Amino acid sequence: MNHTTDFDFIEPVKLADNLMFFYWGRHPKHDNIDMQLGGGAYVIFEGNEAIAIDSMNLPGHGRWVRNYMEKEYAISKFTLVNSHWHEDHIAENHVYADGPIIAHEDTRALMIKHRDSLQTGAHNGVPAFPVVLPTICFRNRLDIWCGSIKIELHQFAIHELGHIAAYLPDQKILIVSDMLEDPIWFFSFDVADADTQIAELQRMSGMQLDHIFPVHGDLDTIRNGGYDGSLIQHNADYLTQMMAKKDSSDFRQMKVEQFIQQALDIGELHWWEPYRQVHTVNIKTIEKLSIR
Repeated sequence: MNHTTDFDFIEPVKLADNLMFFYWGRHPKHDNIDMQLGGGAYVIFEGNEAIAIDSMNLPGHGRWVRNYMEKEYAISKFTLVNSHWHEDHIAENHVYADGPIIAHEDTRALMIKHRDSLQTGAHNGVPAFPVVLPTICFRNRLDIWCGSIKIELHQFAIHELGHIAAYLPDQKILIVSDMLEDPIWFFSFDVADADTQIAELQRMSGMQLDHIFPVHGDLDTIRNGGYDGSLIQHNADYLTQMMAKKDSSDFRQMKVEQFIQQALDIGELHWWEPYRQVHTVNIKTIEKLSIR
């Protein structure tokens, strides 16, 4: 079993002239689920300015990204956006503490609520890290700029309270962090009930989108321009079907493939075995609804 502080590499992937993805790889034997699933973070940049979307997962991740952007692109001014409060998105906020850190108001509140467990290393097998709070907070929507690049930060009631996506309207790019995943996503009904989250996914699908970039997904797909709107529909369909089957006597035994096989067959979703654990967690999350 790999120790939580170990990571083999970070791969920088240039997605556009103004957009980088930093990928931490997939480590199936790691004791942290996000390292098993694979993921990373995005950086938007122009001139000497950069906006980092999330600060990565383990000690050293965020510093590696910042050093790379300073060396390769002469970036000297950084702004950090936290998409939500989960540890793989805030673990190295301290690396960006010399500039603005932007997040939803709920993200800041949840970071304060969970600060003790995050700072003592008692949260989800992630090493202890200093919780550095956002300095600029908003609700619903905030527009920011990186040089001439407009970035719209949109709140959606999906996956977690205060979750925001970064939209680059001129390029029709949406960076969704954990609101969409390939092949399936983690459910949480603390943010909203299932119907509301499905409606929010439908609202997202109404945006003008050519490229969707999640944090957790298939690297080849991300490398080659990201996902199209079918990823939104597949994630919505998975939740819809899970809710429809929740009262079945064999619900607990239903395999994830029963819900996404068609999308796997046509290559719009891509199987990765650690997501079987995600499906198991989602079954338990749905079962808890009946006892609330």
